[in-house]
Amino acid sequence: MQTGKWLSVFFCGICLSASAQNPQADSIYSVLKKAKHDTTIAACWVNLVEAVYGSTPDSVVPFSERALAIADRNIPNAKGRELWSYRQTKAAAYSNIGVMDQHKGNIPLAIEHFQLALTMYEAIDDKQGIALCMNNIAAMFLRQGQMEKSLEFFHKGLDIQEKIGDLKGKAQSLLNIGTIYNGAGDREKALENFKQALVINEKLGNKIGIANTLNNLGGNYGQMGQEEKALQCLKRGLEIQRELDDKKGMALTLQNMAALYLKKEDTHRAYEYYSEGLKLMEEVDYKIGTVISRIGLGKVLVFQKKYKEARPMVEQAGQTASDMGYVEGIKGTELLLARIDSADHNITGAYEHYKKFIFYRDSVTNVNTRKAGLKREMQYDYEKREAFLKSEQEKEIAVAEEKSRRQRLITYSLAGGLFFVVLLAGVIFRSLRVTRKQKQIIESKNKETEEQKRIIEEKNKDITDSITYAKRIQQAKLPAIAEVQAAFPQSFVLFKPKDIVSGDFYFFEKRKDKVFIAAADCTGHGVPGALMSMVGSEKLSDAVSQSSDTSEILKQLNKGLKASLRQSQSDTSTRDGMDIAFCSFDPKTNTLSYAGANRPLWLVRKAGSQLEEIKATKKAIGGLTDDDQHFESHSIQLQAGDTIYLTTDGYADLFNGKNGKKLMSKKFKEILLSIQDKSMPNQALYLETFAEEWKSGVEQVDDILVIGIRV
Repeated sequence: MQTGKWLSVFFCGICLSASAQNPQADSIYSVLKKAKHDTTIAACWVNLVEAVYGSTPDSVVPFSERALAIADRNIPNAKGRELWSYRQTKAAAYSNIGVMDQHKGNIPLAIEHFQLALTMYEAIDDKQGIALCMNNIAAMFLRQGQMEKSLEFFHKGLDIQEKIGDLKGKAQSLLNIGTIYNGAGDREKALENFKQALVINEKLGNKIGIANTLNNLGGNYGQMGQEEKALQCLKRGLEIQRELDDKKGMALTLQNMAALYLKKEDTHRAYEYYSEGLKLMEEVDYKIGTVISRIGLGKVLVFQKKYKEARPMVEQAGQTASDMGYVEGIKGTELLLARIDSADHNITGAYEHYKKFIFYRDSVTNVNTRKAGLKREMQYDYEKREAFLKSEQEKEIAVAEEKSRRQRLITYSLAGGLFFVVLLAGVIFRSLRVTRKQKQIIESKNKETEEQKRIIEEKNKDITDSITYAKRIQQAKLPAIAEVQAAFPQSFVLFKPKDIVSGDFYFFEKRKDKVFIAAADCTGHGVPGALMSMVGSEKLSDAVSQSSDTSEILKQLNKGLKASLRQSQSDTSTRDGMDIAFCSFDPKTNTLSYAGANRPLWLVRKAGSQLEEIKATKKAIGGLTDDDQHFESHSIQLQAGDTIYLTTDGYADLFNGKNGKKLMSKKFKEILLSIQDKSMPNQALYLETFAEEWKSGVEQVDDILVIGIRV
């Protein structure tokens, strides 16, 4: 008889754990209300995920996206510890979103978000975060049936956790590796890993870890025929999960108990537990769990010879598994459908389903998995022993050298000390008389210097505070990056002012069926440039409200800016203005309309090897430009996968800290072409990192603004 499939528990996500601690959420909300700095606000949204995940998992993605939006808004201007904090926030948020992708069955998207999190953790050298991301990615590869690749990532994570002494992470890795051995049929190796994980979790008092490990132990004992031990583990784990209100964990345990009762041919209890588990899985919207629940219910119905009831249940499970690319689920449903067709005397259908079962079964070969696992384990143990012996030898050598060095130092110090005591006695006596006179002069000068320093610091503080407040006003006027990414999911805005405030600004607005976006560079930078950017942004918004034609909008912007600054042909009139690349996009037809004033549009077609440049009108907005200046408009038909870039000249004007050369537009274009295989968030991270390395300590000479959009 075909018995139930044991369900394995995986830990995914750096911040997620089932919790019913509402006081914890209340405490975080209280901090959030009082928080004034964006680093604290972003961290609060990430921490709220942990507090509410067990009870309201639907909050995970919106809370994480709020944290991402705050981090993205601040990273362009952040430095040092503040930059580190925002990157850590992004890593945790991406990881949490990846967990929900996996939770909903979107494995490829989960892998993408976990890899984004891994990139962030590597950028801040967070070893614990790197290890947990390795675990998450490994779990996703296992869901896709790539067991050898999964083992590779689990062992990488375990190696890091061993080195940094992360016991909680080590327990989780042992649990996951044990699950792979269990799936490969090596029950003894699985049992060994599960027991080690349980010992660590009990030592740490990690209740959720204890419950997850007991669930896996119960499944393993059940497959070894030790049914009483299996039930003891499962019931103990279920009790902890009920205490934590961990609905997903309860569902997993109930399904394992159902599988155990099905093995004992107690179909009544098996059906009851599978049904209860399915209800909980649907409640938390855990797709993989619903597949396994429906397969289990299908097995019960087949055992009871209720084939008509079993078929729709199994077919629904198969469709969900196929949509997710969940190989184990597809394999289980194909075998059940073959048995149902055989019972209905549909020999052709039974044969076709059985062929598919064989195909998916062979794609996850247990023998190869066991060999790969044992090989990696032996290599891991050998490297661990070698590292230990080498470390001990180095310690002994270091101790001996240190002892010898100290002995020599003591001898030299005594001899030198006696000499200097005699010498200093004479010098001190002579210096005392001079010192008395100098002390009075120095004290008088110090008081004068301190007073001047205090006055200068107060003035600097007043000026800096004023400019910093101006920065808040300017940022408030800029559109939220989250709004841009809502309209263009594959996009980035890299915005790095030279000073506290910026002469560059980006513009985004939706009107009717069109989306307007621009990158503008006003005369100057710092405070003068920021004032110009505020005026320019207002006048651009006015122009967009009057027309949807890009050429006409720039014409109206030119008139509005000249009128606002009272510019004329007289010598006393200001000559300030701006350069701009301005686009309107129709998402229904994928049509892009572009007009520019001294700033071009760059376009890379999907799988293209060249960067096309759509040239701008060689006139600025404002200054000496005629009131009726015409700006040429271009209409471009975009295809899915095409990428456009709007930039100011700041990135191309970066100077190299080693040879003093300017980057230039040609080199900038080559960089953009070389990163087309990266996602847009990774492109932004690459450009930011490259800029810092290129400058290598040299001051940034202009504001930087780069907007990238992939259709």
